[in-house]
Amino acid sequence: MNDRRWLWALMSLTSLGCWQPEDAPLGEGPPDELGSESQAIVRGEIEDGVPQVMLLLVARLDGGQALCSGTLFAPRAILTAAHCIDQAGSVLAYWGNDFDADFPQLFDPTVPPENFRFGLEWRQHPRFDLATLDSDVAVVHVDRDLPFAPLPLSFEEVGPRRIGDRVEILGYGAEASDETNAGGPGGFVKRSGSTIFEGTPPRFPLPPNPHPSLTNRRIRNQLMQLDGSSPRANSCFGDSGGPALMRVEDGHDHGQDHQHQPWHHPQQKQKVVGVSSWTGDFCEDFSYYVRLDQVAPFVMREALRARHPQ
Repeated sequence: MNDRRWLWALMSLTSLGCWQPEDAPLGEGPPDELGSESQAIVRGEIEDGVPQVMLLLVARLDGGQALCSGTLFAPRAILTAAHCIDQAGSVLAYWGNDFDADFPQLFDPTVPPENFRFGLEWRQHPRFDLATLDSDVAVVHVDRDLPFAPLPLSFEEVGPRRIGDRVEILGYGAEASDETNAGGPGGFVKRSGSTIFEGTPPRFPLPPNPHPSLTNRRIRNQLMQLDGSSPRANSCFGDSGGPALMRVEDGHDHGQDHQHQPWHHPQQKQKVVGVSSWTGDFCEDFSYYVRLDQVAPFVMREALRARHPQ
């Protein structure tokens, strides 16, 4: 990265260091505000064992800012939600769980910042539409390798036979919504939580402030609905772009909710099957994740690009 780009990114991210949610949550406000919104894990626990799930800070060309999550899935390649990087002017990726303590690394000119990576380029799915959230996935390619292996992905169909299966969700951000339904406390901390897969979102009845494309069968079929009602975990402000993890190998426990059993780390038996895109009002009731099996060609192309950069 040339000196001018470093300087511009650092100037942008100085203001992001004290970022607070300021836009309406997903589902409220005009569609052009979705790119500044993001979805932390409600009823989750602090997660230190999955460094591949990273925080993304986005400085937009229109002056807006976004906090989102993402997953390292190939060398120097982070999978996230497309609405997170809409109009992005710079993207900073962070791994770790003490952002405030690590932030000064960005201002040491003698060594590259250990816990941060700068986005070199980012690509939204070619079918992505901000108004409809069609194909809401994107990939950010960063400037340097990370000191850990990527998380594996699964393009296995997440279909009706998996309804009731356990899902782990991870991300940075608020641990609950505040009364405004526009933000909440606890951002910039990585959390994980357990929920279950409920199938494709129903067309009717529509929830308050519904996803804009629940009446579009093709787009609705891209989504997996997760149970966000208490005591299960749900996504919230700061989790957009974060992963949904499921067991995909032979012998996984179909149709059972092991809410209180120890969870195996993703490196052992879990793979990414979805990307966080939408959540219910006040971060409750449900969340929608884009199924990787529905966007597999794009994700695989970006993985090849990461392994064989031009």
